[in-house]
Amino acid sequence: MYWTANNTATSRQRISKWVDMALKSTADFLKNYGNAKTETRKCTEHGEYLAKSVFRNIWTDCPICGKLKAAKEAVEYAERLVSELKQDEMSKTHWAIRHCGTV
Repeated sequence: MYWTANNTATSRQRISKWVDMALKSTADFLKNYGNAKTETRKCTEHGEYLAKSVFRNIWTDCPICGKLKAAKEAVEYAERLVSELKQDEMSKTHWAIRHCGTV
C-alpha cells in the first residue's frame, strides 16, 4: 500500500477506535474493581480459596497454583538464557578458531 493522505486518515480513525475501546474496557475494570464479586472455589491440589471476579465474570485462579506457575516460568526463562549464552559463547569460540587459528 502506498502512502496517501486518505490512508493516513483511515489509519488514524482505526487507531482512535481501538484506543477508545481499550480505554472503555479499562474504565469498566477500574469502576468495578472495588465491587469485585467473590466466591469460594476449590482447587484440586490446594483446596479452597477465595476467587474474585472484577471484570466481566473472569475469575481468579488458585493463588498457590499461580505462584507455582510463575516460578516455573521464571526457572524455564533463566535456563533458556543460560543455554543461549552458552551457544553464543561456543559460536564465538568456533569463529575465533576458524578465522584466527586460536581462541
